Amino acid sequence: DFSDYADQTIELSFFQYNSYETYYVFHSLDIYVDGYFSDYVLLGAGTTAWEEMTIDMSAYAGFSDVQVQFYYSGNDADTWRVDYVNVETSGTTANDHTLLAGECWDGLSGYWNDPGVYFPAGTHVLRMEIDPDGYVSESDEANNSYERTITVFPTDFQPPGEFSLISPIMGTEETDRNPTFSWHRAIDPNLTDIITYSLTIGDEIPNLTAFDVGTDTTFVLPNPLGDNMAYHWNVVAWDQTGLFRESSNGFQTFYVNIANDYPAEMTLVTPTENSIEIDLSPLFYWTEAIDPDPLDVVSYQLFVDPDPDFPSGSVALDTNSYESPADLADNSMYFWTVNASDNHDAETSSSVVTFYTDAYPEPPLNFATISPGNNTEGLESDVQFLWVSTTDPDPLDVVTYNLVYATDWSDSATYTGIDDIVDTTITVTLDDNMEYYWIVEAVDKDLQKTLSDDGSPNRIVVGTLGIDGSGVLPTEYAVHQNYPNPFNPVTTLRYDLPEQAHVKIIVYDMLGRKVGTILDQTQDPGFKSLVWDATNDYGKPVSAGIYLYQIQAGEFMQTKKMVLLK
Repeated sequence: DFSDYADQTIELSFFQYNSYETYYVFHSLDIYVDGYFSDYVLLGAGTTAWEEMTIDMSAYAGFSDVQVQFYYSGNDADTWRVDYVNVETSGTTANDHTLLAGECWDGLSGYWNDPGVYFPAGTHVLRMEIDPDGYVSESDEANNSYERTITVFPTDFQPPGEFSLISPIMGTEETDRNPTFSWHRAIDPNLTDIITYSLTIGDEIPNLTAFDVGTDTTFVLPNPLGDNMAYHWNVVAWDQTGLFRESSNGFQTFYVNIANDYPAEMTLVTPTENSIEIDLSPLFYWTEAIDPDPLDVVSYQLFVDPDPDFPSGSVALDTNSYESPADLADNSMYFWTVNASDNHDAETSSSVVTFYTDAYPEPPLNFATISPGNNTEGLESDVQFLWVSTTDPDPLDVVTYNLVYATDWSDSATYTGIDDIVDTTITVTLDDNMEYYWIVEAVDKDLQKTLSDDGSPNRIVVGTLGIDGSGVLPTEYAVHQNYPNPFNPVTTLRYDLPEQAHVKIIVYDMLGRKVGTILDQTQDPGFKSLVWDATNDYGKPVSAGIYLYQIQAGEFMQTKKMVLLK
């Protein structure tokens, strides 16, 4: 069987011995292929000593059934002997052929294709001696004894020999959905045994499909494989007794990928659209972009910028999440998006999401009243109050306004409020010939408040007051509760002076330590107020907590509590 030795050099060698009486002796080497005569090689008459002969059989490389017959034609007195027949291919022994038993007398020794000599399993010694009484002298007898040890294996109980898979091999990528599977031929210890193969394949072990291949060492599946999938395959060699052997390299995994596909679309998970992030280093997270191509690796580019054109560039990532090591700007609007690309530069982009940063709630910005101005008198009963609009630093915060007016600013029981004003003006009908105080609160959705004019109310007179001026000046000293309370970051302190006096207002903490002097001067009589911005004598903001404010005016002294929030 030369089917495994295509394109190789094949040589047949043997020893021959001749002794003849007549001149006309015919020796030949006849060659048959697939049971049919192909050619012959005429051999010389030879000598009366053993000599080695070599015949080139390379022309039969690749054929599976080549038979050789030694043919002799001569008289009974002539003798031709052949021994040590051997076949080699490019230096590798292909087969050792046993010599047919006996001498060649006028025809074949033994029967056609049957040497007539069989050995059981085990170790045997074969010896050939040249007849000393025949054609070899006694002096050469010791040099003409040939001995050989052979081991015969029980071939009926040995599986086919080792073999390996050729293609596709582990980790390769096939662009054809009908690839050709190939493997090396398995050699059975019993050279007369016929080896067949079965191929097993599937996308999941052990759920595989087996195919009977026959004696071929290549196979194409009857149906195309699926695209963008991993497959596992192996081959088993079987002999005629049912013994088998799997390939030496075992199951091989390969991938089918006809063309490159784009990574799948992503969903931005957090921050969400129009969300407000209180952490200035928010976690950016999005769904993984799955690439249909089995061996593709996906990488990401994250864009975060206040500008939707993303001029500041991107961050390269190999995971679908990111937490910035640096804080984003507070009270700002940001845009973010992600690009996913595979190792063939195919790119998929996510949508663009807008979010805002707001580390902590902040009150609306300071603002001023417009009209009626402080100490305006002679107003009509229908008074139009007007103030400047303000904004809130917190993103998406909505500011509304509360108008507060009173006939006695020192007495909160006289306060009247109109809440949730969207506009910056409102008209209110007030009683004629009365004195009023008014102020505006700006309120955001976190209920953070800011008072107009730094917390100082405006005094107005509707119509005119009596000539005696009754009700214009207080009749006694009084200290009113600050407003608002609790507060952040400013509050208004109100007090009444019935006469001119030197006034000192000092703020203490709860341990009695002085925080700051906020007023130290002589004042005329009247209803007084001032704003404290929660700073000490050095202009530094004080911490949240409970504070005491004490007002001294001549012999009068009174203390009240106020609460500062942060």
